[in-house]
Amino acid sequence: MKLGLYSDGLGQLPLADCLDFCRQRALQCIELGTGNWSEAPHIALASLLASTSRRDELLGSIAARGLTISALNCSGNPLHPGAVGEQHRKIIADSIVLAARLGVGRIVTMSGCPGGPGDSHANWIVTSWPPETRDILAWQWREQVIPYWIELAAMARDHGVRLCLEMHGTQCV
Repeated sequence: MKLGLYSDGLGQLPLADCLDFCRQRALQCIELGTGNWSEAPHIALASLLASTSRRDELLGSIAARGLTISALNCSGNPLHPGAVGEQHRKIIADSIVLAARLGVGRIVTMSGCPGGPGDSHANWIVTSWPPETRDILAWQWREQVIPYWIELAAMARDHGVRLCLEMHGTQCV
């Protein structure tokens, strides 16, 4: 087993100080936030996607301290209705691509929670009564959850990246 740190826990520190903190405590790996509910305090997703030299610099800085990247974390709600969900889906997809380019084998995210038909907010159905909740729940899974995850799993597989889910309330999984 390897011990590591999710870098958001030290989000107030510059990346170098965060990595030094890990090294000083004999940690072996670090999980880096890439966006969504993380403020991504230590990496800039877009610039890392665009620049081989920035990726090499990041990997070199991590390796110089005897660390590896255990995962990229892009937890959010990819199924949220509207622009929020679209943005979260983009960050997740970009994180998969970045993970592949960095040689990182996994990303961490959340399963998400859609709204019901026409909703503007996520709607976590937790009971099958009254009867209309069964219809909403069936629609969420059939029209939102399953199609999204089939597509995302294929993308991750094509990039050699595993999807890891944080399981929290108000998420489908």
